[in-house]
Amino acid sequence: WNISGTAQKNTHYLLIFDAFVILVSLISVVLCTRSIVLAVKLLQRFSRFFQVAYKRKVSETDQREFLNHWHILVIISDIMAIVGSILKMEIQAKSLTSYDICSIFLGTSTLLVWVGVIRYLGYFQKYNVLILTMRAAFPKVLRFCCCAGMIYLGYTFCGWIVLGPYHEKFEGLSRVAECLFSLVNGDDMFTTFSEFQETSTLVWLFSRVYLYSF
Repeated sequence: WNISGTAQKNTHYLLIFDAFVILVSLISVVLCTRSIVLAVKLLQRFSRFFQVAYKRKVSETDQREFLNHWHILVIISDIMAIVGSILKMEIQAKSLTSYDICSIFLGTSTLLVWVGVIRYLGYFQKYNVLILTMRAAFPKVLRFCCCAGMIYLGYTFCGWIVLGPYHEKFEGLSRVAECLFSLVNGDDMFTTFSEFQETSTLVWLFSRVYLYSF
């Protein structure tokens, strides 16, 4: 059996497939960019007409209707797919050895592609109601996440500074963030409470108030 020859032939097929992916992604980027440019030009024309005809400016809500945010998502995913495919071709050609950056680009691109599939559900009436609800609720949810994120960061820094010397889960910022995220989901609750050593009564009481309030 000519195993090396078979492996080399498969490598050639993979390189051809990667080149095809890059070509399709480039075409997609060009078409989506063209759509965004045309949408911006149409928005400018409409804004001038609205200003002349009604002496008013177009509201931000109406302006967002001209821009298809799915196109931006597609452009980002295509660019990441192009970069990841190029790195993958370099790895197959043995010019690069690290697969970490390549896997991050390709994995994130795949994630965004599947997220982008949601827009096609809008063509179905039942799913369109859900998508419209998500679109209307997204700004409010984003504002809530910003406010909750500030509180989360506050608890993260507080736990790291005060409880870091007394508990292994609070020794670093990343570990504190992971521990608090587990507490939000109700995971590992008893272990976190029980592992606090009563070396300092004040710190022990503070840890209880800290965890209960969070």
